[in-house]
Amino acid sequence: MIKLINGDAHEIYNEAIKLHEEVTGIKLTPADEKAHIYSTLSMVLGDILYEMNDIALQNYLPFAQGERLDLKGTIFGNRAKRLEASSAKVIMECHISEKIERNVFIQKGTRFIHGENIFYSLEEGLIPIGETKTTVLAQAEKIGDIGDILSGEITQIIDRYDYYESCTNPQAVSKGGDKENDEKYRKRLEELPESFTSAGSEGSYKFWVKKVSSKVNQVIITTPKPNEINIYVYGHDGTISTEEKEAIKSFLTGLDRLPLNDLVTIHDPTIINIDLNIDYYLYEGEIRSVETIKSSLINKLNNHFKSMGIGDNLNNQDIIRIIKNENIKKCTIISPEEIKITNISLIKCNSITLNYRGAE
Repeated sequence: MIKLINGDAHEIYNEAIKLHEEVTGIKLTPADEKAHIYSTLSMVLGDILYEMNDIALQNYLPFAQGERLDLKGTIFGNRAKRLEASSAKVIMECHISEKIERNVFIQKGTRFIHGENIFYSLEEGLIPIGETKTTVLAQAEKIGDIGDILSGEITQIIDRYDYYESCTNPQAVSKGGDKENDEKYRKRLEELPESFTSAGSEGSYKFWVKKVSSKVNQVIITTPKPNEINIYVYGHDGTISTEEKEAIKSFLTGLDRLPLNDLVTIHDPTIINIDLNIDYYLYEGEIRSVETIKSSLINKLNNHFKSMGIGDNLNNQDIIRIIKNENIKKCTIISPEEIKITNISLIKCNSITLNYRGAE
C-alpha cells in the first residue's frame, strides 16, 4: 500500500525509546516495564495511522472503495451513479390449443416459472382471431444474475390464460446483472469525462454503452462512413442478447446523447473459435504429477483467453511464456496455425488439449 501517512509500529516504538532516552537520560531495555508500555502504545498508534492512511488514499479515485467511490461520482450528477442490479428478461411464446373466433388476451403480469425463478410479463399479450400463438416480454422477479437459462427451458406457467396449451422461450434468457462492483465502476468513472463531449466522440459512445448496460465488458467503435457508427459489444460471459442490444441502441439514440447525423448500429464482434493443442515435455526429476501440472496450465491458459479483448491477436509467444513459467522444459503448439484477425475480431478458445510427451 502507498504510504501518505507513515504508521509503522516498529518505527514509532524505536522513536519513542529514543525520545525517552534523550529526555530522561535513561536507556530502556526491551524487558523494562516502560518499554512494554511504549510497545503497546506504538501498536495502537500504528493501527490508527494505518486507518488514517487508508482514508487519505481513498480521496484518490484509484484507491476509493464502496461509499467513498460513490462520492467521487456525485460531482458529475446522475450519469455517474453506480449501476444498480438489473433483472433478467425473456421473450415467452404462448400457444392456445385451437383457432377460435375471438381474440385471446394474456394479462400483463402473467407468471411463468423455471425452477426457483419466476418471470412475469411486462405487457399484455394478444392472440388475434385465427391465430394460435403470440409472444410477450417477461422479466424475472429476482433482481441480479440468475445464471444461464437456455432456449426452450421455460415451459411452465402459473397464471393460465383462456385455451392455454403451452408456453416456451424461443431464445435464451437475457441475464440480469448484479450491482456494479468497485472495479467496473471505477473504470467507468475514469471514462466519464468523455461523455460531456457534444461531438459524439469514441470515448463518449463507450461511456454511454457501459452506462446503459452492466452486461457489457468490451466496446469497440468503428466509423466505416461519415456519420455511420458501428458499435461492437461483448459481455463478461459472452455475446450480448438481441434485447439488450436493442436497449443499448434505444438509449444511445436519445436526442440528449446522439449527434443528430449519426446512424448507430449495435453488433457482436466477429468470433474466431479456436482449439488449442500443445505438446509439452517436463524436466527429468519433476516431482509434481502430470495431472497437477496440466490442471494448473489449463487454468492459466483459460484466464489468458478470457482476458483477451476485441482486436487482440493470438500471440504464440504469450502462450509459450505461460507454459514455460510453469517450469516446463519445452513445448510445441500444434494448433491453431496463424490466425488473421481484424479490429472487430474476438478470439474464443473452445478447448485446450495438453499432450504430455515425457521427460528429458
